[in-house]
Order: sequence, then structure tokens, then C-alpha cells
Amino acid sequence: MRWWLLSGLLIALLVIGSGLILTDDNSTEQVEDKNHDIKIPVLMYHHFSDDPQTSATITPDDFEEQLKFLKEHNFESIDVDDVITFVETGDDDHLPKRPVLITIDDGYRSTYTKAFPLLEEYNFDATLFMITERINQLSDEGYDFLTDDELLELEEAGIKVESHSVSHVPFTERKEDEQDHEWRNRIQNELEESKEVLEQLLERKVNYFAYPFGAWDTQIENWVVDAEYEGTFLVREGYVTEESHPQRLFRFGVTKDMTLDEFKSIFEPLLDEEEMN
Repeated sequence: MRWWLLSGLLIALLVIGSGLILTDDNSTEQVEDKNHDIKIPVLMYHHFSDDPQTSATITPDDFEEQLKFLKEHNFESIDVDDVITFVETGDDDHLPKRPVLITIDDGYRSTYTKAFPLLEEYNFDATLFMITERINQLSDEGYDFLTDDELLELEEAGIKVESHSVSHVPFTERKEDEQDHEWRNRIQNELEESKEVLEQLLERKVNYFAYPFGAWDTQIENWVVDAEYEGTFLVREGYVTEESHPQRLFRFGVTKDMTLDEFKSIFEPLLDEEEMN
């Protein structure tokens, strides 16, 4: 092999290894490497109140500080379709450099009155998992739930509405003296009826489910698949990666007692070292 051929091969290997490409005029330019070891943080919220009474309730001020952090560090919200495509194919070309999925469980009206204005202000979308028997439900204790019209408005604005069951009972817990077939029928009804209610309201297919209380086992997972849910979310901390199971997606719960530093620590593995200082 002639010396010029060896030299050309060596240059090509050096260029490829450095992430450069040769242009038409034989100059080089840097190619941005796609992150093939991507980790997607999924955040789980519930209720928003200026006077939080439960661990699952956070103040709008805390929520705003968290959104500010995400915006300042160039995180962009994605929806569940993006997550499932990534998990099922391993393809991350459709994802932003720093994706985050924001989820809100239960369907409290505070999602509309407290969280939604802040999501709009900071240009983030979210996914809402709705307990369907509580649609239009009012409370004397500040725990009103979303109305039909509010759900439609949220959906139109980019807050995707998915299922969180009919009545929000732990699926793994049986009623007293409940037989196997009775338990199965009850859980299947929770899955199918909630799906049907939302599909009629939204006039689209509902594809995703979040387990009430995160109560899950493999038998119930089979019933979820039979009900034609394409992806489900647990209450277990961890990132979504290309190794994740679409029916066992992890989330980071955000609670009243979580400090901003603790919130930031979720994202620490995804940031450059100097960004955490």
C-alpha cells in the first residue's frame, strides 16, 4: 500500500475519532454527538396549594422555582409518546438534548388553577393522570377536582390527559372474601371504564396509565396490556433509559418536604459539573 494511501487512511480515522467531518473544501467541522446513553427524568406531582397539608402537596412558589431551574438548564418537556418511542426503539433523534417528562396524578383542580399558569409561563407541557370518577367532583376541604371543560382546555393547551383508574384503589389489595375472578373483573373494569370515559371526553385514544399508589404486579400488568395501554408508570425512583420496560416506567416523586437542592440532585447526573456549582 502506498504511503499516500496509508496517510489518507490515518487522517480519516483521526477525523472520525474526533467527531469531525470533512467538508467539500477539505476543511473540517465539528459534529455534535447524539447522546446514546440518554436518561429521561420523569417527575411526579399531585396537588398544589399555598398551604400544603399533605406530603404530596407542594406550593406554587416551590413549583415555580423547580420550573425555573429546568428552564435555566435548558431542559425541554416531552410527552409520553416521545418516551415510549425511545424505550421501544432506542431511537433518541426525536428527543431534545435535555428531555424531561412532567406528570401530575389524580386530577385536582389545582392543576388548572395553580400549576397550569406556571407551566404556560415557562413553556412546559405535562401529562395528567386523571381519576375518572372524580371528574367534576367538588369538596369543602379545598380538594376540588377538574371539570370536563377544564380537562378539555388543558388537553388543548398541551397537557395530555391519561388514565389513573376509575376510583384510585390499590390494585394489589383484594376486598374481603373476594375470589380470583371477582378481583380480576374489578381491576379490568377500573382499567377499561376509565379509558372509555376519557376517550369519549377527549375524542381520541387513551394509551397510558399510572398505577394508583404504584400498586403493581406482573398479573395486573397482563391485564393492563389486555386493556391496550401502551405504557404505564410506577411509583419508583429512577430514570427512563432505552433499557426501561414500557409497562414499568419509573418516576421521581416531588413532595412538600423536598428542598430545591434535593430537586436539583435528580438532574445532577445529567448536567456538566460546572452547572451544579
